[in-house]
Amino acid sequence: MKCTALFSGGKDSAYAIYIGLRDGFDILCLVVISPLSSESYMFHYPNIDWVPLQAYLMGKPIIHRFTYGVKELELKDLKLALRYSLKRYGVEAVISGAISSNYQKTRIDSICREIGLKSITPLWGLDPTRVLYDELKNGIKSVITGVYALGFNEGWLGRVIDDKCISEIENLSLKYGVHPCGEGGEFETFCIDAPMFSRSIQIVNGRREWYGNHGIFRILEVTLHTRSIPHILHG
Repeated sequence: MKCTALFSGGKDSAYAIYIGLRDGFDILCLVVISPLSSESYMFHYPNIDWVPLQAYLMGKPIIHRFTYGVKELELKDLKLALRYSLKRYGVEAVISGAISSNYQKTRIDSICREIGLKSITPLWGLDPTRVLYDELKNGIKSVITGVYALGFNEGWLGRVIDDKCISEIENLSLKYGVHPCGEGGEFETFCIDAPMFSRSIQIVNGRREWYGNHGIFRILEVTLHTRSIPHILHG
């Protein structure tokens, strides 16, 4: 089946693409929506300008639209991008990384029905903590690029998600109700390596920007590294 994928640059949309490719879907392009405001309800904000590099490493063209990030109105920009993917590439379905957010899934499903596309959500309904560990197990490597919830501090910014990090996120989930994958906007991530990347990304220069109770990690400079042992898509 010919597909497009919604891609934010973060771990969950990257993992959804990985599963789609593993399961035999033909992902022809990526839809990237760049919010001009950090208040977007649907789309990632930090480091969205680095997403074209990730798309390049996947060998996928992107359909890129900007949005003001106004609740509900930003969905019109998503609809326009998906319509274009249908017209330009003849896609039949949209892959997205929604896990448990009814807000995201119902709106994506509604747009897909309206324009005649199938909505595919391979992570939907899975245990979010299990998703974090499975992402790690399957070669999805990411860093935390934004934190916005109680329990997080400046030290989380730029941190690579590993087993220890996931364990600490689990504790924050129990103590403060943080969604383990950050799907409620508690934190955001940037994928620096994945099985479908031709090379991995190494961040060599970044800046923490802290605003008292939230902050972002701004990526300033990266290098690309060829793996000595390439990732293989496993069935």
